[in-house]
Amino acid sequence: SSSPSSPSSASNLSAQQYKNQPKSLYTQTVSIPLATLYSGTSYATQTFTLKETIWTRYKAAIRGGIAKNIALRGLLTFFSTTLLLRTKPIVSLLFFVLYFHMNVPKPSQTSFESKIECGWKGGTKLTFANVNDDTLNYHYNQNDHNSGMVDVVFTIKEEPHERFTRHGNDLHTSITISYDKAKYGCTLFITPLAEDVEMPIMITLKAGEAIQKMKKQQRAERRQKRGKEHDVETKKQYHKSKK
Repeated sequence: SSSPSSPSSASNLSAQQYKNQPKSLYTQTVSIPLATLYSGTSYATQTFTLKETIWTRYKAAIRGGIAKNIALRGLLTFFSTTLLLRTKPIVSLLFFVLYFHMNVPKPSQTSFESKIECGWKGGTKLTFANVNDDTLNYHYNQNDHNSGMVDVVFTIKEEPHERFTRHGNDLHTSITISYDKAKYGCTLFITPLAEDVEMPIMITLKAGEAIQKMKKQQRAERRQKRGKEHDVETKKQYHKSKK
């Protein structure tokens, strides 16, 4: 297993040069629970397993741009064997397919480890740079030590939580209370997302406070609804006058 690395640490190329370098680029989405993203894994690592098949290998080569270089070299082999060695086209085609397959780089590992930092969101990308299988490099270009580079990128997807939803940097939750509690006030204790390390969240509602907030929200929703209806009516009148 390996940890995320930057392009500059993976080769002698600058970050921009490494980005433009043809490579195989594996991408995969992994689901992480909201609680894990909220708390992080400071004292442990998360294991990411790459699903690597022959089809994902070909798609990674196309995505990263290295397939084009390999295909051009393969075509050179195809025409040279057909014209110079006078082999049958079908045999040359088999040579081309074999050449392409043997030279498409693959990752040297399918298991990767990384810490989850506290506060990461869905869409965060973890890049493991230059994790190529060195045994395949000589097939492609023996003189280029950057040949056959492989990057693996995991994109984090936030798993839904049963009680909390995320809005930007905030956590939202809904609580149902009785009318009497809303009318006369009460104290609520909310179990936090990281309940093993955080104390329950205490919220004190004054008498009638929840009802006032609910009515205020309902008025705002009605105003917003009337505003949308007014916009639609204005557009209808505008189109009529235009005719």
